[in-house]
Amino acid sequence: RRSTERAEAMARKYGRDQLRQMVQAFTKDMVKGTKLGVVRQSGDVMTAMCALSPNLDTLRIQVRDKSRIIPLVDVHEVLTGRDVGPPLVGGASSSGSSASLGRIVVPPGGDDLCMTLALRDAGERVTFRLSDKKALDALALCLETFSRTARRAAEEVAEKTAAKVAACEAAKKSADY
Repeated sequence: RRSTERAEAMARKYGRDQLRQMVQAFTKDMVKGTKLGVVRQSGDVMTAMCALSPNLDTLRIQVRDKSRIIPLVDVHEVLTGRDVGPPLVGGASSSGSSASLGRIVVPPGGDDLCMTLALRDAGERVTFRLSDKKALDALALCLETFSRTARRAAEEVAEKTAAKVAACEAAKKSADY
């Protein structure tokens, strides 16, 4: 679901005030860093320290001494429940490119408390398992919203840069005459 659809469904489910409180609490906790379950390819769930950057545009996942930074602009889709796909933390999945993100199988250990970030690169996915449905809903809504905001900001920067380049080229051509 698109983030607006997810937000509307959650507002009906929890009420707008409670939803706002959930998002604020989630964001505060995630910027500080919080422990989340990450589903490995084997289906095992391991605990990872996860944190959002203060600008809410990057997710850091740390397991023991290994760390992974995911720019939220690279999140293609946020999937919840049983349609989460093969879990990965690094490396490409066997499911192919990000263009083939159709219905995919439940990973071992995947269930209705799982949420997957489908990344743009090579169909890569990172799957989380949450403790309850409310935590899952908050994580999914916030990461979907933050990734959409990051993509929108990147598109605006690209458009402004393209306009500046075009203006410089036009000025150069007029100066050559």
